[in-house]
Amino acid sequence: MAELKVTTKKGDTKIFKFVIETKEQLEHLKSIFKKWYKHGVEIKEEFTNHKFKTVCLEVIGNKSYKEIQQLKDELKKEASR
Repeated sequence: MAELKVTTKKGDTKIFKFVIETKEQLEHLKSIFKKWYKHGVEIKEEFTNHKFKTVCLEVIGNKSYKEIQQLKDELKKEASR
């Protein structure tokens, strides 16, 4: 099960929980999340069954806060090209 928290421009937080059943679903969601990061949508994601934090549904494990922010910044830079 995955959980997604989306913060709207008005500052409201919406929480979505969903089950990923196939690799195809996982890849499709990764694509969507990348687009959202690139467009500056504020999202937080994790696999709730183990509380693994993720970026584009890839477990970030032992990465520091700074490394995670660099990854998100790279995604945003790709969108501006």
